[in-house]
Amino acid sequence: MKSCKFGAPSLLLIILAVVPVAAEPSQWKGLPLPTSSSSLSIEAFHYRMRGSVKLLFIWVGKDNVGGGTICRISNTDNSSREKINGYSVLFGSDPGSVPGNHNRWGYARELAWWNPGSREEPLSKTVFEGFMSKSSEESVDEISWDENRQNEDELSLFEGSIGIVNPEQAGHHLWRFNASSQATYRTPEIISSAYLEACRNTGPDVERALENKPPQYDHPAGFFTAIKMLMDPVLEEIDSGSQLSHFKNASRRYVNSAHLYTLKITKAKVHEKFEVDNYSIQDVLQLDFQTLRHDLDRKHTFSLWIPTSGKYRGIPVKIADKPRWWLKVELKMDFEEEDIGTEIGDVRLPK
Repeated sequence: MKSCKFGAPSLLLIILAVVPVAAEPSQWKGLPLPTSSSSLSIEAFHYRMRGSVKLLFIWVGKDNVGGGTICRISNTDNSSREKINGYSVLFGSDPGSVPGNHNRWGYARELAWWNPGSREEPLSKTVFEGFMSKSSEESVDEISWDENRQNEDELSLFEGSIGIVNPEQAGHHLWRFNASSQATYRTPEIISSAYLEACRNTGPDVERALENKPPQYDHPAGFFTAIKMLMDPVLEEIDSGSQLSHFKNASRRYVNSAHLYTLKITKAKVHEKFEVDNYSIQDVLQLDFQTLRHDLDRKHTFSLWIPTSGKYRGIPVKIADKPRWWLKVELKMDFEEEDIGTEIGDVRLPK
């Protein structure tokens, strides 16, 4: 299969264009993983979403307007010379739960390859792959018009891509394709099949490369990997009982869609007690982030609340983002849905 690529400046904007809505988690296991000598484990965590839109000067919000799944992916074979881990996200709207049957959703997965014995070059590459429905609305009025237009069973425009970041360069291939407007994030296999067919049978609509000469990034990190590389040292510092003040303004460069970004921590705080829908969690780390896309000088902010111990350590129980000036979204973990452990054997990873 040809390589494709995908990118976005914020955690939710990668896959969301407008307010998404809650639904039952899909049993789809994600895009196929091409082979490797080791198997990967997948832990799934489910979320519900609150959406708010700005009407004149007032924010109007509604609970349970969205949801989805974040998966943590890692090696199960500890004897492997190369460590592989990453994350996938699947979020989208439930057309039956939002005005005008609005249907926006997408999927993204990023895997990272690590060299455990190397201090100088611990990260060897990252591969990002995904697809999303396209949306260009600039206001709530435009959303309403578009929703009325999509009531009939017609085709919608999707984009799918793969981004590979190596120490020497980063590349981006993007495909545009039409698929059923009735498919939702609860039936992602429908769009997954159309995406894979587009990659196999047609050349990319967009192809871009970023040479790392002179050096523009120290490590070949993608967006999710950059978050992990900033988050893990904070969690380790918390384990040691040290103060977190020196992590403010800690930053990491990363590449998304062959564009250079910087991810920076603007706030690091531990909440001794944190409530998520009446579920109480001890010692939750709040990290506020800012992304900067270098070529456009464009900034974006989002926040994560992350338990520092237990089975949810390192996984956000709350996410807050503002994908549009008129739109805010908030994801909270759905503790009524238990984690799902899945193993995929014999996965060969892209070269």
